[in-house]
Formats: sequence, C-alpha cells, structure tokens
Amino acid sequence: MARIPEPTLENAPAVAFQFCSGYLELLHSTLEAEPVLDSVNWKEIAEGGWKSLVPAEYHPEVLRLLSLPESESYATAEFPVYWAGRALWLRVHAVATRNETGLHQIMGLAQDITPLRLAPSPEEDFSLAEDSAQRELRHEISGPLTSILIHCELLLERDCAPGVHERVETILAEAFRIHQLLRSSRNR
Repeated sequence: MARIPEPTLENAPAVAFQFCSGYLELLHSTLEAEPVLDSVNWKEIAEGGWKSLVPAEYHPEVLRLLSLPESESYATAEFPVYWAGRALWLRVHAVATRNETGLHQIMGLAQDITPLRLAPSPEEDFSLAEDSAQRELRHEISGPLTSILIHCELLLERDCAPGVHERVETILAEAFRIHQLLRSSRNR
C-alpha cells in the first residue's frame, strides 16, 4: 500500500485521505474541525460537496489533485476552505499510486496552514465580487447610454413635430440623469 505523504509543517493540524474510484475515504485527522467530520458530512464532501466549501477559482486545483496521473506521481496545492463557520487555508499533498487490487488511487494529506496565510472571509470575497460586478455593470451601461445621449441630441437638432420634440427632450433628460448617477456611483 502507498504511503501517505509526509507533513511539511511540523505540528500543523492535518487530515490524511485516500481517493479511489470516485470514493473519498478519511484515514486520519488532527484538524480542529474533526468532530464535524462525521460519516454523514464526510460522505457529502466525498460526493462533490467540497465544491461548496472551496471557492470556484480553486476548483481546477482540487480536480487536478483528485485526477493526478501516476506519471506525475506527486503534486501540492494550496487553497482556502470555508468549513464549520471559519476559513481555513489548506496545503494538500497528493501521491498517485495503484492500490493492492491495481486500481489508480490518490493518497493525500491536507494540512491547515491558516496561520501562514490569511484567508479572506466570505464577506470580504462577496464585497470584492460585488464591487467588481458593479464596475462591470457601469461599464456595460455607459456605452449604450452614451449612444442614447448622442442620438437624442442629434434628433433635437432636426425639425420634428412638437410632441416628438418634447418626448426626445424627456428621454435626453432621463438618460442624462442616469449618466450622472453612474458617474457619482463610480466616485463612491
């Protein structure tokens, strides 16, 4: 049987695991969250529930570790995990081998390296994502809005019926108000 990778940080809490044929098995744990790692929770994590614990941008790293080819044999990755109401940074070491029946398996050790890295809280991640989404929305709105402003001004330069002229002025005034709101929200 393959050996579990050795810890790289002395006295760091860790969990040893084995992944074979789509089944994730907990072998040993010294993590503080261990009482929460009962068989029901571990089964949920093993069946893909880990995706809700690991930020999406780190999913490729986790999948790379779980599908590590024997030719590569060893890999390490670090990523945050939101577990039991707290954020942990894990350093995961994985070794690809064959088990006693010849099946491909991954033996791994996940160490809690939170003291070495500060994981952003879910609220901070949400706040940054929200700011980014607002910037993108402002950018997406400003192009069409500028076009509306220009076309309204061009229409006002033409001779048209009084009712049409008033409606275009109303559209221009509302578009200009939205433009001002976008500019003021950018400066907040």
